[in-house]
Amino acid sequence: MEYIKKETIGGRLDFNSKLEKENKNLYLFDGIAYNKKDFAIFLWGQAVNRAGISSSKEAAKLWENIYTRELTEPEENALIRGFDAKLE
Repeated sequence: MEYIKKETIGGRLDFNSKLEKENKNLYLFDGIAYNKKDFAIFLWGQAVNRAGISSSKEAAKLWENIYTRELTEPEENALIRGFDAKLE
């Protein structure tokens, strides 16, 4: 948990910063298009799943705690899809 909190803003789990450098505006995964902001949350969901967070609900609460605001519905959907995504 502390690793995730420390690395989410300005660290290894800061996918917003990583995607800002790209020229793409939309990202497609499993037939769903995401804007940069939502895709960053999608990637964060994947990362925290691999880091050991046990559920997407727990991940959403953690995200909201870190960013001190509630997820919007599209953001929450992106986080859940990222958390549940099975990558090959």
